[in-house]
Amino acid sequence: MATRLGGLGDKYVPGLTLTMPIGELADGKEQDFVIPLASAELGAWCHLAAQAAGAVRGLSESSSDAEIRAAVERVERIPVGDDELTMPQRTLGTAYQEMATAGVLDPFITYAGATAFAWILAGEEKAAEFWNSGGELGKAGNRAERRAQERADTRSTRTDGVGSTLSPDNTSGTTTRKKSRRRGKGGASRGTRS
Repeated sequence: MATRLGGLGDKYVPGLTLTMPIGELADGKEQDFVIPLASAELGAWCHLAAQAAGAVRGLSESSSDAEIRAAVERVERIPVGDDELTMPQRTLGTAYQEMATAGVLDPFITYAGATAFAWILAGEEKAAEFWNSGGELGKAGNRAERRAQERADTRSTRTDGVGSTLSPDNTSGTTTRKKSRRRGKGGASRGTRS
């Protein structure tokens, strides 16, 4: 007998809820806005936009003409539609007009639209990570916390540039280096030193 799965509506309803500042920031007023589930068309548009963005982001000065043309073609394949909506207008759906009417400022609406984009592509956890990271996925927490963690990580796993790890007790950077048996052209060592 085949397995039957159901109950998806219970898992996704009502959608993503974002609490946004409304009116003057000094007032401290906030309101919840529910971002409705994406239609099939919106989901496809978001996936095409993400693929095109990845193609463009992968370009560099050394990219060939063919690579550049392929990236441009990906961007051109993103359907614009007759309405020519902005990304926040598309991804927020009915919540966009609700936010505008309530007095949510444009930068916050744009941020909410980007969060909804992340939600459509990758789900609630990635949307929350994006929201909490200031828009930099994978970099949750505030800047001071990240710097403190980076310093702690550097102290505990610092290397001397050759591949041996310094112990936390020996962080002076003065270690005896092992001589390499491999030498490049003219007796100079290969690679670069950091």
